[in-house]
Amino acid sequence: MIFGGYRAGRRAAMLNLTSMAWRDLPDLPSEHGSWAGCGLVTDSKNNHSAVVVAGGVPGSLKATNNVSILYLRNLTWRRGAHAVSA
Repeated sequence: MIFGGYRAGRRAAMLNLTSMAWRDLPDLPSEHGSWAGCGLVTDSKNNHSAVVVAGGVPGSLKATNNVSILYLRNLTWRRGAHAVSA
């Protein structure tokens, strides 16, 4: 999965590793830019998974504490609570 990046704004895409085909995703709800982190979170009890994208340095070149969550069951994004700053 790729998302944002310098000058990419809120764009996101996902690569199917079986077919090697890219799929455009809905735009991120928040801009993350370069240097964002992401991880897969799974709720095994309800069999749901989500990708969490946090932080980054958007085009303004000022670090952000934005959090975006992509629900994989329906490929919809929502904003998460802002990450805590140190």
